[in-house]
Amino acid sequence: MAENHPGRIVVPWFNTNEWKYVFDSIFKEPTTHISKLRALELLRMWKIRTPKLASGVEGTLIILDAILQDKKHTSEEMLRILYGTAITRFLNLCVASGDDQDTFYRTAIQNNLPDWFIDLRHEIAHDPTVLSRYMLERGLEVCLDWLKHEYWEKEAASITDYVISLNRDEKIEVAIKLYCQINLIQYLDKSNKSLIELDEPTLMEKFEIIKDIVLIDLTMLIKDAAALLLKALNSSITSVNINGELISKAVIESGSLFSRKIFEDFSETIPNDFVNIWEPLLNFLYEKNMLIAFIKKLINITNSDTLEVTKKVVANLWLTEIFRGLVLTKHIFDAYHNLPDRHELNKNIAKAALKDAIQNEYPEFRQVLDFNIDYYEDILRDLDAITLNERDDANYFTLMQYILKLRGLSECSVDNVKEIIESPGNVNETRMEDNPQLIESSLQTSPNNAEMLNIVLSEDDTQLSTDAIECSAVTNSKPIYTRVE
Repeated sequence: MAENHPGRIVVPWFNTNEWKYVFDSIFKEPTTHISKLRALELLRMWKIRTPKLASGVEGTLIILDAILQDKKHTSEEMLRILYGTAITRFLNLCVASGDDQDTFYRTAIQNNLPDWFIDLRHEIAHDPTVLSRYMLERGLEVCLDWLKHEYWEKEAASITDYVISLNRDEKIEVAIKLYCQINLIQYLDKSNKSLIELDEPTLMEKFEIIKDIVLIDLTMLIKDAAALLLKALNSSITSVNINGELISKAVIESGSLFSRKIFEDFSETIPNDFVNIWEPLLNFLYEKNMLIAFIKKLINITNSDTLEVTKKVVANLWLTEIFRGLVLTKHIFDAYHNLPDRHELNKNIAKAALKDAIQNEYPEFRQVLDFNIDYYEDILRDLDAITLNERDDANYFTLMQYILKLRGLSECSVDNVKEIIESPGNVNETRMEDNPQLIESSLQTSPNNAEMLNIVLSEDDTQLSTDAIECSAVTNSKPIYTRVE
């Protein structure tokens, strides 16, 4: 990097904010034992990334490590040895320019160290255990204070970031992949860690790249950072600048939905709690009218002759999850638009009642992705773009069943599906009027959906109730993305 960008060097901290976080944690009052421990963790992380640190940073690591030694579980003699060794290493690294005592004396004076440090170094070299612990602790304090004035404060006045500029689409792509990465981390690591506790070098680099999309505090919990990032993406991507292909590609390329750690003990379904953490992202794609593009990407994976079998199977499972959610959404959408006097009803309560009634009638829809029917009409025109390459397996038949349902056709047999596929044209052109052998879904064609669902208007004509649920208790603020367990 230094060769391509003269005057700039590669450093182990992700950005200026991380460097300043360490500076403040050690020196900015009021400092605490906890804040210094966090700073020490980052200094150690920097050492791992770049074994040869700047002398000021290396010296701080040496001195801080000694200061924070566990005094309760370390003997007095061992503490003196540790303190003496740290002071000697610090002086040799930051001050001494040779073994000669006179040379060290001159260098120490030039570097604003007190005279008694000269004798301290000499005594430590002979036997640190003869020195008092107080004297050694005082020496550590002087070292840390010297580092503050001679390195940290001087560096703070000149340190700046250099970030390779990306265009807007590239930053959006980075942000999507970053969301997928931290969303997977929060699932795999069940603890409530903050971002700063993760040793993920590329993670912080990505946060720096997208800082004009969203500013993330490194002390923020992982789950909160994921939610804030998706919210920022939702605001950043508007209806006039949507690029569904770009976003869908980024989600797939992140690999997070296909994590080997999730699917190593493979089963026939995706773990329900794993689906839950991706529901906000899938709803984001759905509401931004990008879900069809994402579905096409998954279908391309299933049709691939080069990808590994496991990934193709997982793609099939995700398609099944998405289609099941869309079929439920279609049922609610159709039922709602067939309600008499629906414009006089509380829309949220009506939709909640219909959803509960449908799920009671059809238990297979009780644990599916929950999409908002308000956006369903936007993707209707794109459903015809979904095509499958014919395969002779159960997964193919299951997916075809869902596609047919989404196009207004009822569940049909394998022979019916094959007949449709083998007929002139393709499944994209399949419509009810062309296939009289298929009956329409009862949810779509019932002359009175309200009666079918056993839904009745309450006395004030503003609430809905069903045999299964009393909807007057449902409020307008009911979460739209809550997954039914």
